[in-house]
Amino acid sequence: MNSVLFLALYGALMVGHFAAEPARWRLLFWDSCTWVFPKWFHLHNVTALLSYLLPAKLGIPLRLGLIKQQTQLAMSTVLAGLGMDAAIYYVTWAFVAAMLVVGSPALRTRFPSENLFWLLAGIFLIAVVGLIIRRIGSSRMRTDLNRSKARFTGLRSAFRSVGQMPRRKLALILGVVLIDLLAEGVRQACLAAALGIPVPMSTMILVGIVGFAAGLFSFMPMGLGAYDATVILLLSGSGVQPAQLVGLLAGNRLALIAFSAALGSVGAHQLGLGPAQLKALRDLVLRRKQAPQPDLTDH
Repeated sequence: MNSVLFLALYGALMVGHFAAEPARWRLLFWDSCTWVFPKWFHLHNVTALLSYLLPAKLGIPLRLGLIKQQTQLAMSTVLAGLGMDAAIYYVTWAFVAAMLVVGSPALRTRFPSENLFWLLAGIFLIAVVGLIIRRIGSSRMRTDLNRSKARFTGLRSAFRSVGQMPRRKLALILGVVLIDLLAEGVRQACLAAALGIPVPMSTMILVGIVGFAAGLFSFMPMGLGAYDATVILLLSGSGVQPAQLVGLLAGNRLALIAFSAALGSVGAHQLGLGPAQLKALRDLVLRRKQAPQPDLTDH
C-alpha cells in the first residue's frame, strides 16, 4: 500500500474520530432529544473548532451553552449527559492504555520500569503546569476551591448515573469508545507508514493508543507535551529518523486543526451560524471565563 492510500485512510479515520463523540451524544440524549445524528455531528464540529480559538478549557462552557441553545434541552440534562460521557470515556481510555503498557510485550520492552516512572512523572508535571496556567491571573483561591469541590461532586454524580444507565445503552456507548480508541491507533499507524517509519503497524497502533492516552490525561490542548514525550520514548531505538518523528508529531496536530476548521465551517453553515454569531459566542464565553464551569472532556 503506497503513501497516498495510507494518507487517504488516515483522513477517513480522522473524520471517524470527529464522528465518535456526537455518536455518543446521540445515544446519551436518545430519550430527551429527537435530533438525528448529522445535526449532532455538525454541532460537535462547531464546538470543536471554537475550542481551538479559546484559551485552556473555555471551549467547554461554549459547548454546553451551544448544545443547550440549539437543542432546547435543560442545562441540567446537558450537564448530566456530558458528565456521563466523560466518565465512560476517561475510564475506558485509562483502563485500555494501562493494560497495553502492562500486558503488551511490544510495549513492555520499550517501557523499562525507570522509563515508565519518568514518563508518568512527566505527564503529572505537565498536568500540574496546565492547571497552573489555567489559574494564572486569578487570585481568588476560595473560588478555585469551590470549583474543585463542585467538579468532584459532579464527577461522583456522573459515575452514579453511569451505574444506573440501561445496560444496552451503556454497551453501545462503550462500543463507540472502543472503536474510536482502536481507530486512533490505526490512524497513527497509517501516518507513520506514509512517512516511511520503520516500525511494524501493529506496534505503531499500540504506540498511537498509549500516546493519545498520555496526551488525554495531561489535560493540555491536543495533548501538548505528554503525547510527544510518550511517542518519542516508545519509538526511541527503532531507527526512526528525526525528520520522520517531527513529521509524525507535527502532522497529527496540523491535520487535527485542518479537519477541525473544515468540518467546523461546514457544521456552522448547516446550523445557520454565521461568523458574526460564532464571534459573539466566543466573546460571551471569554467574558464569563471567571464563572464556575464543569471539567468535562474536550478532544
